[in-house]
Amino acid sequence: MELPASTPRSRSPRSPFRRRRVVWSGLLLSFVALFFLAPSSFWETSRHHAMSVAEKGKEWLPEKLGGGKSYGPQQELQDFLHMIASSELTIPADVDPSKPLSRDVYSIDLGNVAWLQEVQPDPPVIVFSKTYCPYSKKAKELLRTYDLSPPPKIVEVDLRKDAEQIKVVLTRLTQHSTFPNVFIDGKSIGGSDDLTKLHSDGQLVNLLTEAGVSSNVNGDADVPPSEQ
Repeated sequence: MELPASTPRSRSPRSPFRRRRVVWSGLLLSFVALFFLAPSSFWETSRHHAMSVAEKGKEWLPEKLGGGKSYGPQQELQDFLHMIASSELTIPADVDPSKPLSRDVYSIDLGNVAWLQEVQPDPPVIVFSKTYCPYSKKAKELLRTYDLSPPPKIVEVDLRKDAEQIKVVLTRLTQHSTFPNVFIDGKSIGGSDDLTKLHSDGQLVNLLTEAGVSSNVNGDADVPPSEQ
């Protein structure tokens, strides 16, 4: 008896499904291997990136960590004053202060960037002075007659190792290149002559009050001689 000829075996209609299952299984295994075998630095970098994106609205992280990307001069001035008044940090010697600096410069290293968002208020009155400068001495003496509370923050620039960097940054951000450079509520009012004029016009006490500074000003306080 002659057997019927065998017919070719047809492919299983489920073979495409099997191929997809193999592909997905491979991807899953790759992910598991990456999770367990990747170095911890990989996940730390990813975590910092996610935090940077999440915190962007708070405007205290640099847009480019470690980079030299600049931000607005007002924000830079605020960070500069905060660094000088509220920390022992100094401006690095290897930066060019004549150009806009990125926010991480004012924290020295990325590990310290977070301190820039501290809520502690800076002194409302900050005076950039030089110990040997007669005009700085006159400005400090005039402010002393006001018996300010809180007292002004006096920064003796010539005693700091970043003295030259501070001078260049102040010149660039305030267009005032000499000392003293007096700040009230984060704004430069100029030098000794400008301070004396505000005092003589009766405007200084108003500026101080608006900045939240109390004073026991004597209307007959001596006015230091003008700068020459």
